[in-house]
Amino acid sequence: MKRKALTAALACTLTLAGCTAPDEEVQTVTCLAEEETSAWSETIENASDFVPAAAVGMQDTDIGIEETPQTKTDGTTDTVEVVLASDTNKTEMNFEIMENYEIAFLKYAARNGESFVISPASAKLAMGMAAMGAGEDSSTEKELLGLFGYGSKEDMALDGYRLMTELNREDGSLSAKNSLWASDRVESLNSGFTDDLDNYFLAESFTRDLTSQDFVDELNGWVEENTNGLIKEMLGEPLSEEARLALVNTLYFKNEWRYHFNDRYQRGFYGVSGFNENAPAMSMTEYIMYSSDDAFKSLKLDYTDGSCMKIFLPADENRLVTDMIAEMSAEELSAAMEPVYRSTEVSLTMPPFECDYKASLVEMFKSLGVQSCFDGNRADFSGITAEESFYISDIMQAAKIICDEKGTEAAAATVVTVATCAAVPSYPVVLTIDRPFLYTIEAPSCETLFMGVITDIQ
Repeated sequence: MKRKALTAALACTLTLAGCTAPDEEVQTVTCLAEEETSAWSETIENASDFVPAAAVGMQDTDIGIEETPQTKTDGTTDTVEVVLASDTNKTEMNFEIMENYEIAFLKYAARNGESFVISPASAKLAMGMAAMGAGEDSSTEKELLGLFGYGSKEDMALDGYRLMTELNREDGSLSAKNSLWASDRVESLNSGFTDDLDNYFLAESFTRDLTSQDFVDELNGWVEENTNGLIKEMLGEPLSEEARLALVNTLYFKNEWRYHFNDRYQRGFYGVSGFNENAPAMSMTEYIMYSSDDAFKSLKLDYTDGSCMKIFLPADENRLVTDMIAEMSAEELSAAMEPVYRSTEVSLTMPPFECDYKASLVEMFKSLGVQSCFDGNRADFSGITAEESFYISDIMQAAKIICDEKGTEAAAATVVTVATCAAVPSYPVVLTIDRPFLYTIEAPSCETLFMGVITDIQ
C-alpha cells in the first residue's frame, strides 16, 4: 500500500518495562444494535455507467526549517528547529518494505479467521520511539530501521515529526500525544535519546515509580483521556521490578461521513458462525469511488476531512476474505488493495459495527526479520542509557473501532514491554585437566616466552 495519511483512529502505548502481557488474543465484534453479530460486509449493485474520476496525487512535505513551539510539562514553551526534507533532497525510504510490513501485519491478524482491527501506524510509531534508543550501527538499529524502510535514525526522526505534526488538528478530530515515563530507579538517560523524543516525537516527560498502582492509574488515565475513553485500561497491573521506561503514544480519530447513511434496519448477515437474522444494516445510494476485479469489489467512503475508509469484498461470494488474505502473496495482496477507482453510482448496504481486538505482535515482528531486540544476549538499546541493558520482552496491541450511520470513531493502544537483561548467575567453574593440553608462558609485554603440549604425566 502506498504511503498516505491516517484514515482511521489509532492509539498506541509503548512501554519499556519488565512486565509480561497476556498471552491470549481477544476479539469482540458487535453490531451497533440490540443483537450481536460476528462480522460485517456490504452489498454493492453494479452501475452500468462509469464516470472516470480525476487522479489525486500525494503531496510531498514542503521544505524548510520550521520553528515549532514545544509545550513542556511545567507549562513553559520552547521553540525547536526541525529541518524537514525538501523536494530536491528528500529523505529516502523504502516504501516496498513498509508495504510488506503493513501486509504482514494484516496477514498476522487475519490468521485465526476472526474479526479484528489493528493499527500498523501505531505500532510503527511505538517501535520508532524505541528504535531511537538503539545502539549506533547495532543489529537492533539496523533491523528496526530496515523494517520500516528508513536509511537512518535521522530519517525516522523526521518522519516521526511529520506524523506528529500531521496527526494534530485544532478541532480535535485527529490528535496525537506522546509521553516518556521514566522509573525513579533510572540513574541517567542519554540526553540524545530524550532530546530526540522531545524534539521529534514531541514527548512529555514524567518520573514515576513504575511498580506502583498510582503509576498504573495515572498512565491509564492519560491514555483514556487522549483516546476519548475508547482505551480505558492499557496496564492491568504495575510493571515489574525490572521496568525502567514507558513510552506512550496515543492517536485518536473521529469524523463524519461525507455522505451519511440512511437509518438502520434489520437486514441479516451471513457470518462465519452462520446467518444472523437480527443483524442491522444501513444504506445509501451515491456516486462514490468504486472498483471491481477478479479479487475484490472495493469502494472508498470519504470523511468530511478528506480521509477515507476503503472496503474490500471478495468478488467470489463463496470465498472468505480471511482465506484470501492468507492465500495471496504479499505482492498480490498489496496490489489488490490499491485498485483503480472510478466515480460510480453505488447502492450500498452494510452493517454498522463495533470491534475490539487485542493480540501480541512479537511473532509478527520476528517473521519480518526483527530478531535481536527480543534477545537479551543481542539486544542493544545503549542509546537509551549505558547503565543497564534492555531487550523487548513483548509487544501487545489493543484497538477499537465504532462505525455507524454518521461516521467513525476509533483508537488503538500498543504496549511494548522492555525488560532489563537478567544478570548471569554466578557459579564456580569446574575444570579438571586430566587429558593432553597446550600451554604457553608469556612475558608482561604479552610476548610468548614458552609454549608446549603435555600429552603424558610421568
